[in-house]
Amino acid sequence: MENQPIEKYYTTKELIERGIGSRSTVDRLVRAGKLKRVKIGTASRYPESSVKAYLASLSE
Repeated sequence: MENQPIEKYYTTKELIERGIGSRSTVDRLVRAGKLKRVKIGTASRYPESSVKAYLASLSE
């Protein structure tokens, strides 16, 4: 069995601290399909791959 790296997940607060924008901006990006949100119970988490893809799209 091959070991796969575990993907990091960010909280909404961490995205705000990274400069993505406000909580409303994060919600708007999710609704627009630009960020992927994973619900774990009542908590929202954002996969690092989705965050990196969004940030890369900004620099294009």
